[in-house]
Amino acid sequence: MPSRVTGNTLAELDRLLHVLIRQVALDRGIRLPARSRNNSVGIAALCGEHRDQGRLRALLRSTVCLRRHDGRAHHADRRGRGSMTAGWSNEAGSNTRQRYAYDLGEDITPSVEQMDDVCAFYDRLARAVVGGRRGTHPVPQHGLVLPAA
Repeated sequence: MPSRVTGNTLAELDRLLHVLIRQVALDRGIRLPARSRNNSVGIAALCGEHRDQGRLRALLRSTVCLRRHDGRAHHADRRGRGSMTAGWSNEAGSNTRQRYAYDLGEDITPSVEQMDDVCAFYDRLARAVVGGRRGTHPVPQHGLVLPAA
């Protein structure tokens, strides 16, 4: 899959989560910043504090690089650094904080398994947003939990 298509796919997943967050907040009467595109802010408002901010930021950086920089790592995690952490895990389905790191200029195109991991991550976030009530669910060590069915 060409890098731009992969980047567009990631952007659509993020946009879908954004629309879902906005709709759930509206349904619950929760006011979110009008122009904020930061999904972490919306998730925190709906579900309480969570530990997925870093991964969401990494996915955004990865998306920009795939869409606008020909699939090459272009945005370092921190100013002056020479590497970028992607939003996918080293091992698909591992649910660890260990993320794939690339040197700037390196090709960052994710594997099919890594894209599956990203899709599962967004699915988990979407389920937590729809089912979560602020302050009623404990914050797990590695992200949000789904409410008991």
